[in-house]
Amino acid sequence: MIFCGIVYIKVPQFNPKGDNMTNVKVKGMHCPSCEMLIKDSMEDEGAKNIEIDHKTGNLSFESMKKEKAIDIVKKEGYEVIE
Repeated sequence: MIFCGIVYIKVPQFNPKGDNMTNVKVKGMHCPSCEMLIKDSMEDEGAKNIEIDHKTGNLSFESMKKEKAIDIVKKEGYEVIE
């Protein structure tokens, strides 16, 4: 018997409305590992509901000031486009 499996991958959705979310553009991400590096650092500092996409450069989050997030992104070696 052969089974055909379907794998569902949750793709982060950028929140352009800004409903309680802060949005920034990040330059220099090339892969999912880049996303994880930024996301982990932001979670360590208290950010919530982080959505990040290396293909578009979109980063949205809650519970953190924009300036602090920008500092974290820069510390990890990426550029923020404002």
